[in-house]
Amino acid sequence: MKVYLLESGTHVLWAEEVAREKGILLEVIPAPPGFSDHCALAIRTPVGVAPALEACLKDEGIDFRLLP
Repeated sequence: MKVYLLESGTHVLWAEEVAREKGILLEVIPAPPGFSDHCALAIRTPVGVAPALEACLKDEGIDFRLLP
């Protein structure tokens, strides 16, 4: 699984909506401890669909950070 941090809860909900429209599987989760400075939520997706999700987020202008 890959975990992504976004700027705000609004961005997380936006990403979830866009992914759903494109048929991309993701799950909204609590941000991992130590990473909830800006937003208490994160998104998680299977590794196999991560490239599609990242492309979708970039196309929509949704900034994200992939956790190591």
